[in-house]
Amino acid sequence: PYTTLFRSEEDKEEKGEDDEAEEKRNSTYPDFWKTFATDIRYGCFEDDANRGKISKLLRFDSSFTLKNNKEKTTSLDGYVSRMLEKQTMIYYAAGDNAEAIANTPAMQIFQKKGIEVLFFTSVHDEPCMSKLAEYEGYKLISIQKGEANLGDLGDDKERFDDLKKMYETTAKWWVDFIKAESTDNPTKWLNIQEVRLTQRLVKTPVALVTSQFGYSAKMEKAYASQGQDMTMTASKTLELNPDHPVIFEVYKKVKADPDDASAKETASLLTQAAIIASGYRLEDPTNVVASIQGLLMKKSGADLNAKVTEVEIDVEEEAPAAEAADDDEAGDDDSDEEIDD
Repeated sequence: PYTTLFRSEEDKEEKGEDDEAEEKRNSTYPDFWKTFATDIRYGCFEDDANRGKISKLLRFDSSFTLKNNKEKTTSLDGYVSRMLEKQTMIYYAAGDNAEAIANTPAMQIFQKKGIEVLFFTSVHDEPCMSKLAEYEGYKLISIQKGEANLGDLGDDKERFDDLKKMYETTAKWWVDFIKAESTDNPTKWLNIQEVRLTQRLVKTPVALVTSQFGYSAKMEKAYASQGQDMTMTASKTLELNPDHPVIFEVYKKVKADPDDASAKETASLLTQAAIIASGYRLEDPTNVVASIQGLLMKKSGADLNAKVTEVEIDVEEEAPAAEAADDDEAGDDDSDEEIDD
């Protein structure tokens, strides 16, 4: 179906397409996209000769459309027209829906800097765009893979290099801890092979990303639904936010004592939380659930080792309510007598 829609800019000029015709085409295209979106994505993936033309027909949700108009999507041309002055790449992220993607840790630095991110919510988006690779000279970059690449929009490189040196021992300690915890089961924590600092995070302490050529969490889920386990196909990297107080606290504890039990407990909980928050599946969620319950009990001041017994039912609160009900019934009886008189 896409072959009837695209034509080159020269064709448009020859036909003298006016503003009214263009407006009409734009108003009917959303309905066409809903019907033939999958076919167009397949065309982008398979049709090498026409991929450039077909790419102009693609539509996506994005951080811009989510914020400004949830009912609309954006084209790649629309994205390029809104790029920041020093922006040299087109960024995208994959997930189940726009709202879910917007809340992933990988989005934080892009939201802070006002950089638009395309949202890939179809399992066919990533294969299609992997073939496209770039658009109008701009590389297509996943914000969930590899190291955060902001180009000229990045933060102070010198400061970040100093932070890397400062946290070098902590990062190595964290890798050794994960490997020790995963000795009996390499897939326990998704084949995490590296721990490093990142500029990707703003509000949260940790995030999990895959290698540049690995599968996103969405694609891993898609393959898993077809009976294919892609967990070990690409190594994962745990990224640390060097400015987060929790990470700085781990740094201080590890520096003082590499065997600190509370540092290991925190590292375990943060690693598992990163897996879940980044959209991946945790093989055994019981550990993180138990850790959360433990933290809640500590916060409430409850004894973690207390024996669970039946509590006594407090009935004192119910007595006044019952007495009030009796008073109301008595009042009703008096009223009836007055009416009878």
